[in-house]
Amino acid sequence: MSPDTLAADTLAADTLAAAPRGIERRPIVRIRYVTPGSQPGLLIVLSAVLLASVTIPPFLDTPLGLCLIRFFLGIPGPGCGMTRAFLFIGHGDLLTAWQLNPNSVPVFALVAALWVNEALRFFAGRAVTVTPPVALRRALYGVTLLLMAFAWIYNVLWNPWM
Repeated sequence: MSPDTLAADTLAADTLAAAPRGIERRPIVRIRYVTPGSQPGLLIVLSAVLLASVTIPPFLDTPLGLCLIRFFLGIPGPGCGMTRAFLFIGHGDLLTAWQLNPNSVPVFALVAALWVNEALRFFAGRAVTVTPPVALRRALYGVTLLLMAFAWIYNVLWNPWM
C-alpha cells in the first residue's frame, strides 16, 4: 500500500466510542477514500426505488402480490404493504404509508441514507462506514426484531388494507 492509500483508509471522524480506561477507543464513523465511479450497482437499484416512489402514482388495491409469506402461508408478512407505502411516502402521504406498514417510514429513510452514501461513493470517492459499539449494535438488532414483530402482528390483526 502506498502512504496515500494508507492515510486515506485511516481517515476517521472525531466521533469516538466511549470505552473504559485502558481499552482502545474506535471511531464510530469512518470516511474512506475509494475510486470514484466504481461499483454503481447498488446506486442504480436504490435510484430506481426512489425514482419509482416519486413517479408511480400511489394505489391502495393490490394488483399483484409480492409477499412470499402471504403467497405460501396465506397470512400477511412483516413486509406486506411496503411497496405501496413507498409510493405514498414518495408522494408525501406518510399517514397512509404508516397505515399500510408501520415500518415503511424508517425503512424509506434507511434507503434514502444508503442512496446518499452510495452517491458519495460513486461521485465523490468517499465511503462512509458506521460501526457502533457492540452494545449499541445489539440494541439496534433487538429494536429491529421488535419492529418487524410489531409490523407482522399489525398486518395480521389490524391492517385495514390487507
